Amino acid sequence: MAAKPNVDREKPSAPEIQDPSRQDIDRSVKDHEEECIEPDDLCPICHLLLYRPVTTRRCSHTLCESCLAYWADVSFSFPNQIRLRPLGEMPTDDDGPDEEISAKCPMCRTLTVASFNATLEETLKARYPGQYAERQAEEETTAAAIYSVKTLTVYIGNLHRLTKPANSMSTNSHEWKFFVRPSRTDIIDHVIIHLHPTFRSPVLGFEHPPYEVRRVGWGTFRIDAEIQLERGWQWVSNDAETALNGQENGSLPLHWYLDFVGHGSQGRVKLKIKKVPILGTAASTTDASLHFHSEESSSESEDMSESSDGWDADVDEESEPVETGSEETAMAGSEGTDEEATGDMDTDERPETSETDSAYSDETWQGLSS
Repeated sequence: MAAKPNVDREKPSAPEIQDPSRQDIDRSVKDHEEECIEPDDLCPICHLLLYRPVTTRRCSHTLCESCLAYWADVSFSFPNQIRLRPLGEMPTDDDGPDEEISAKCPMCRTLTVASFNATLEETLKARYPGQYAERQAEEETTAAAIYSVKTLTVYIGNLHRLTKPANSMSTNSHEWKFFVRPSRTDIIDHVIIHLHPTFRSPVLGFEHPPYEVRRVGWGTFRIDAEIQLERGWQWVSNDAETALNGQENGSLPLHWYLDFVGHGSQGRVKLKIKKVPILGTAASTTDASLHFHSEESSSESEDMSESSDGWDADVDEESEPVETGSEETAMAGSEGTDEEATGDMDTDERPETSETDSAYSDETWQGLSS
């Protein structure tokens, strides 16, 4: 009987099972290989594909919008800069995203402004469709934390007109109104205004808008205003202090020199705020040296400014200076130069007005003060 040939038969192999997640990874790797990113299209901060690119104006560096916004928030250490603006300009709501981001460039430390580069964004979308879609998904998950810091615009300044007091030979008497106008008042706990110590009640508190003081005097001086936020909000600034309600970094001081040129002037400053968890209990805002104005008095003051008697009807006679001709007041204003009276502000924007231009009509004053 013939022997059976020794034939090695291969056993059929089991069918290979493809892992769906592995397929997605392989597809993603393949897409990434096809979408090789050029070095110029990478953000120098996160080293990923640029998403919503912004380009700086002075140094022409390009970064992700969120990367530069976060950098601006954490490196916001330069002094609050007040820029002079026209008196008719009013604050607007700043909850929306800023069209421009002001910061020191993280690449060269140049203080500059960055604007959204829509042309480059369209180019990146067309060149890297897969990776740009992934970057968009990543940004949506982290946007809430990155954009928790918001901008609050504050206008600070004073209106002015030259008057001649009754029964007086002096022509150097001024009616003025100092004001603080934030773009949002719902997060303002109160505003504290510090006048010259020669005034009665030199420290005034306002829990409701308008945050303004109206007086008569003859000398210019520096007015200090503290803007104190509601609990749960903080200023993003090295100048921030603890507020009276106990909120850490809840108070921010601003300074303004009274301007008796023409109609007066105002400045604008853009500040950073952020929402934080409320910890502990609220502290008492009672201060023996602080005189708070009630909501009723604020409303009454606003109505008086529109009365037929004019702006004089709203002057608090009891709070006029005790000594309008004191040496301290005179040195604070009359002998100061224009540069000293404006501090760090841009004096080149201030209009040149002669003394005769200050004696404008009541109708013009009412239009400015309303």
